[in-house]
Amino acid sequence: MKKIIYLFAGALSLILSIALSTFATAKVIDAKVWADNPDVTSVALSPDGKNIAMLQRTKRGGIYQVVTFRTDNPAKTMQRLDAGRRVPTRVFWANKNSLVVNMYEEVKIGKDINRVGRILVFNTDTKKLFALLDGKKKSGKSGGSINAAVSAIGQGGLVDMLPMDRQHVLMQFREDSGAPNYYKVNIDDGSRTLVSKGNSRYSGFGFDDDGELRTGSTYEPDGPRIVSLARPKGAENWVTMGEQNANKRGRYQLFGFYDVNRQNIALAAADSAGGNFTKMYEQDVTNPSSKRVVYEKPGYDVGWPITSPRMRDGSKVVGYTFNSKKGIVYDYSDPELRQIYQSIKASFQKDNAFILSVSDDNKTTLFVVTGPQNAGEYYMIKDGKAALLATRYAKIDKADLSPQKFINITARDGRKVPTLVTVPKGPKPHKAIAIPHGGPWSRDTYGFDTWAQMLANRGYAVVQPQFRGSTDLGLDHWLAGDNQWGQSMQDDVEDAMLALADKGIIDRDKMGIFGWSFGGYTTNVAITRGNDIFKCAVSGAGISNVKQVASGLSGSRFLRKYQKPTISGVSPIDHVEKANMPVLIVHGNLDTTVDVRQSRRFVRALKKAGKDVELIEIKDMYHNPATATRYKDYMTFYPDMFKFFDSKCGF
Repeated sequence: MKKIIYLFAGALSLILSIALSTFATAKVIDAKVWADNPDVTSVALSPDGKNIAMLQRTKRGGIYQVVTFRTDNPAKTMQRLDAGRRVPTRVFWANKNSLVVNMYEEVKIGKDINRVGRILVFNTDTKKLFALLDGKKKSGKSGGSINAAVSAIGQGGLVDMLPMDRQHVLMQFREDSGAPNYYKVNIDDGSRTLVSKGNSRYSGFGFDDDGELRTGSTYEPDGPRIVSLARPKGAENWVTMGEQNANKRGRYQLFGFYDVNRQNIALAAADSAGGNFTKMYEQDVTNPSSKRVVYEKPGYDVGWPITSPRMRDGSKVVGYTFNSKKGIVYDYSDPELRQIYQSIKASFQKDNAFILSVSDDNKTTLFVVTGPQNAGEYYMIKDGKAALLATRYAKIDKADLSPQKFINITARDGRKVPTLVTVPKGPKPHKAIAIPHGGPWSRDTYGFDTWAQMLANRGYAVVQPQFRGSTDLGLDHWLAGDNQWGQSMQDDVEDAMLALADKGIIDRDKMGIFGWSFGGYTTNVAITRGNDIFKCAVSGAGISNVKQVASGLSGSRFLRKYQKPTISGVSPIDHVEKANMPVLIVHGNLDTTVDVRQSRRFVRALKKAGKDVELIEIKDMYHNPATATRYKDYMTFYPDMFKFFDSKCGF
């Protein structure tokens, strides 16, 4: 292994030096490139290291094709699979010959377009391609249109690859309007064995390496609570491991069982008693009140366990992640993988890297590298030599991408607001666009961000404040956003922009804002605050009436109790008379997360108040574009958005 690492580092250093020498003056990248799916995605290495599979888009706006080739002779062994109308979304190797393809197909009933999941298997030896758990006669339980679609053909989903049993995979299969059943499915002939029947009381099932059902969850109306459950090995009775109570806040996340030598020891992430950050615990299902910290990073939230990229290891834990203020950090504890990872990072110091796969014989490694100025590259180390396999976007040159900085901003009340700034080429101060993230229970991370790079490529500094209410930055920062919608959460966004202007990075008189979902709500508030911070705004799928959101929350019983008490603040539709800037509103007409009527009513109110506003309603789009429609959907508004920023913002 040491020899492999040594040769790998030298080969990669050469690749990196060649890449750096090509940097030149940035050119404007066409909107069509930003709108489309990556050229290549979901690259996977077979466990014997002899085959690569990936999804490749061969034409602008085209659907992905599944491509396979041998690692010893890619050019002469490449083959493409035709899946017909089905849209591939990810590929996995079940064993050295069998490739599992996650897909969906669109079923239209009446005016509804429903995307129904399917699973296909391709055998590289026999060239046989067939669907698993495919097809079912229409059920009398079909109910509404989406249930009719599911009942007519069934809906399959991959649950686990079962690395210790390479002849089978675990699947969930929803055959009617009820809960899905779980099957162990033979990948050679499609035969199946029922593992667990669907149950409306239990959900979120997890399985161990033997395919045994070990974890689940249940909704309890008192509280209400989502209770995480587990079973001792070989047992049928559930044991309570932890819970999330709507009347309390904090994190409890049960990951499952990973150690074959200690089969009753589970891993869970939870907030420490009286602490501000989550830690990783071992928890014995036979004595769940006893927990032992196995991983923590002072000052940061832990993320999740990293399982081995070698199939022969099963789900052995080889490290953990934690969420730094910049983004996700991969902390490998396995000595061999740690050495490989450190060698990769030595050659890509400004980028993020992740080891995707290592062959069972340790001779072949597949990893991916991304960063603010790297749209994504897949590399392979084989027999001690490193080679670039594929780039995610062939038409995006590193020379045309912009660096990203992390800056801690102090808000007006003294709170620190971690802020990512993508800085374009050219002299300061820059014209700037704020992009507040969605959620709001989410965050942005350091790395390649399509929208940030897209706008920076056109000369805008892009500012992404992690306002209070953002997650993975400590419990205190998260809770500080409660009931501050459009208030102190909004102040954080404005304060970040003003602070960067004071630093001379951006121009105080040349600032706009663009957001989607909760970011669209933040944009709508900015439109109606009546101050002079922003000169123009583009709002995507945004909320305009907070009261309507608090009463809906996607139909979730738990969220109505858990999140609803945290949702109150400013409804932009009540303040349209304060709007003092040009506005572009974008929304999908089938959006079920934020109803399109939120934007329609907002636009009508703005127009009635005599404001400069335009609505682009994207036909047949839900909250976000699907894989197959991404290009069409984004091209519906990208050119108009560029034109809007260039002509309407006054800068």
